[in-house]
Amino acid sequence: LVTHSCDNRACLVLKHLHRGTYASNSIEKFERNDTVYGEKWYKAQLTNEQAKEIYALRFTRSDNPARELAKKYGISRQAINDIWAGRTWTRIV
Repeated sequence: LVTHSCDNRACLVLKHLHRGTYASNSIEKFERNDTVYGEKWYKAQLTNEQAKEIYALRFTRSDNPARELAKKYGISRQAINDIWAGRTWTRIV
């Protein structure tokens, strides 16, 4: 795998290219704060604020709060449970 050491993805300067692994590339992207997450991700169905609201309501007293929230936000109950369990949106909530 060839990775870039600069932030310009279109750059083809040979001294900016180096051999690496997917793991090392992910680490470099994280260190440069070049990772996309939360509402910036192109498939995100929620805003960051909505994800925070859902997480804050994880201990709501209701017969089926996940079903109610899923209907309100137009996502699945599994998506609600993933937010509550910390499997998704962990950098936001």
